[in-house]
Amino acid sequence: MLFDDRLQAETAAWQAFVRQLGDHLSGQWPAMPERLGERYPAFIDAMVEHGLRRGFQDAAAVARWVNLCFAWGPAFDEKPGFSWAADILSQTQAGEWLRVHQLVSRSALELERQASARLSPGDLLAADRRLTEVFAAMGCHGQLLSASDAEQARALVACDLEALELHLADQPPRFHYSLDGEAWSRQAVPAVAPWRLDLQHPLPARLHLLSPVVGAPVRLRVRVLSHAVCDHGRHPAFRCTGPLGASTWSGQDSRAIALELLPRVPPMPAWGAATWVAEETAPEYHKLEVAVCGLRDAGPVLGPMGSLVAVWPACQWWSEWQRAEPAPQALLGTADSDGRASARTWLGGGSRARVERDGQAQDAGGLLGALDKGLDTASSLALKRLAHAWAHMDELKATTLEASWGQLLGRAALAWGWHTTALDQAPCMRVLGRLDVQAALIDLAFRGTLAWAGAKARLELRCAGRALLLGDLHLEATAPRLGEQVIAAASVDWRFPFEAQLAPLAAPGGALLQAAGAVSGALRGRAGLRPNTHGGSGFEWFAEVRLEAVCLPVVVLDPVAGQQRGCVQLLPEMDLLTWSLGDG
Repeated sequence: MLFDDRLQAETAAWQAFVRQLGDHLSGQWPAMPERLGERYPAFIDAMVEHGLRRGFQDAAAVARWVNLCFAWGPAFDEKPGFSWAADILSQTQAGEWLRVHQLVSRSALELERQASARLSPGDLLAADRRLTEVFAAMGCHGQLLSASDAEQARALVACDLEALELHLADQPPRFHYSLDGEAWSRQAVPAVAPWRLDLQHPLPARLHLLSPVVGAPVRLRVRVLSHAVCDHGRHPAFRCTGPLGASTWSGQDSRAIALELLPRVPPMPAWGAATWVAEETAPEYHKLEVAVCGLRDAGPVLGPMGSLVAVWPACQWWSEWQRAEPAPQALLGTADSDGRASARTWLGGGSRARVERDGQAQDAGGLLGALDKGLDTASSLALKRLAHAWAHMDELKATTLEASWGQLLGRAALAWGWHTTALDQAPCMRVLGRLDVQAALIDLAFRGTLAWAGAKARLELRCAGRALLLGDLHLEATAPRLGEQVIAAASVDWRFPFEAQLAPLAAPGGALLQAAGAVSGALRGRAGLRPNTHGGSGFEWFAEVRLEAVCLPVVVLDPVAGQQRGCVQLLPEMDLLTWSLGDG
């Protein structure tokens, strides 16, 4: 149907409704058409327009308004003594059916107070009920040809909630890990306070519950207190929809309800227990709905309501690892046929790890393997590349490399898990920890004989430094704020510059090779915890080392040829180590 045709059809349907309303009221109140005569249709039209201007669009609501105009007179809300009607009409946030219902209820009360009233309250209410029966199934102004909410239009009796109470019952206590001095322990968490919903405290759009243990349901008690009930077998009605389907209660059965809401069982982290820190787990959602007519004879209403309940797996994790400092090692062995020393394999100092979930020991193999086989293997390859670069420099002979090297050495203990203190409070991730970690330990001694421009010198190149991660963590936040806090407290950037010494060696022609300035270049890196870079949530242990190109300015003093200056690149720029725990 074209728009213009639709508009004409709706206009015709509304005019037919107005005529039907006039005919119905003429039979209900015959004195009015007798007194107005030919002006009666115009009176009906005017009262209908009055109703539309006051915000009534539903045909049945308009009919009830016009009926009140028969009882009190046109535009009665503007007359002295009818401030109560103006107050009700001014509550624009209330639905039109509630406003017209309260106008009818207050009108009956006012008629009861007036001993000399020509109309009894019973007659008014009977007339209102007959109107509703006739016009309840009609739609709204401009939408009469569309389906209407006949269920709401039939509501004539007060039916609303006074309060709704939610509380957790028969729950085992929850615990989280706590650090007191040097000792870790599990402390009971205070129970979450009950929630009472009323006119001053509306139901939040979302509620948050923490499961007591892995996979166990949350037992939620719901108590429904009614303000008034239309039908004790029908309202209030309660519905809970979750992953296993829907359950419903109505009437007396809905007064006190015991729900068991299942959480989502979190999968084990991809690389094993506690390999990622503070990995977020998703909740299971359950929808709660309370149905009432949402009518009171006076005042605001609570009405039908609903809330989405997120049930979070409240696993509390604790992990601790310790990594020993490796012994100093010579990384270049005997020379090959070309006079180049071969690189030896660097050996890590070994690691230990423990993991718990809710006080129960878990397999720490994933965490231990990631540190020993992952980080230490990556470090060994980095040092082999460094040794190879040093041994295969054309200007160097008789090269050696001694190394003290380590990333993430020492001890780190961390605990984490979801935490909340109220049903309407979204949980945050609680991270507690103690770090006594050397993020980087480096002491490299490169030695060899440098030959350049006909002169030789004994070269020693050193790079040494320690970067520490020390202190306690006590963080409670949601992403991304938690990520900022972890980066600030549990990661460190470092840069260790190189130093060089040249000792000239005697040459037959008397030429001397000397340093002409400070050596440039450094090892630089980062280590600690950072947000997961492998497509998940939480934080990962990581270590990165990069070599800046190492160049030494030199000068040769030759009694015959004179002075010759240059710059020798001792080591090229390269990425030595890029490791994170999610790499394996």
